[in-house]
Amino acid sequence: MGGGVLMLYADQQPAMFVNCMIDNNTTSAGATVSVHGTIATKFVNTSIINNNGSGLYLEGWEGHQVDVHNSIVWGNTPISITVMGDLAVDVRFSDIDGGWEGEGNINTDPLIVFNEGAVILDSESPCIDNGSDALLPADALDLDNDGDVFEALPLDFFGELRVGGVSVEMGAIEYHSQVCLGDVDGDLIINITDLLTIIAQWGLTNSPADVNLDGTVDVTDLLIAVGNWGPCE
Repeated sequence: MGGGVLMLYADQQPAMFVNCMIDNNTTSAGATVSVHGTIATKFVNTSIINNNGSGLYLEGWEGHQVDVHNSIVWGNTPISITVMGDLAVDVRFSDIDGGWEGEGNINTDPLIVFNEGAVILDSESPCIDNGSDALLPADALDLDNDGDVFEALPLDFFGELRVGGVSVEMGAIEYHSQVCLGDVDGDLIINITDLLTIIAQWGLTNSPADVNLDGTVDVTDLLIAVGNWGPCE
């Protein structure tokens, strides 16, 4: 009943899918992601793509809620989203094959590229910078190991910066246009904000502020940022 995910009457505990890639699954009876009863389920920056079976099947009753935010539901056959029952479904800032009513939603080929095992967004993808930063969940699991569990989700599916440009992308993967050493926050300019981020994460490992990827945020990272000061070329 669920080619990728099956939730049966999960109405006792909220569930959240974040930075998930659910692709190339097959289901013969149901949908790729089937939710049958839920108190609250969220799909945030998740890509449900190219599955042999409907994308999302959502079933519930009054008082139940499913959110689809900053996500891509595309290339699933025969339909993207099916809703059964009186549950509330909130789809926003998402690319839905066939279209869906809601703020910021689009119905355009996301231009996802599969190239020798790599999954990226084409530079012309309409999903770039068209998500909503306000809909990002808090970094409750401290994915970047900076001790801040209240900041917005900082990393994407591949562990890269979650916001790599003007605003967050739709889908699980962030588009990074170029390597700009020292541009820690991904705004395509190296300035005092990047220096302060490096200082704040001083000594940490597995951190986006580790500019030279030597395992530790230290003076070398600071010097690289200073040396590359200004707009990315």
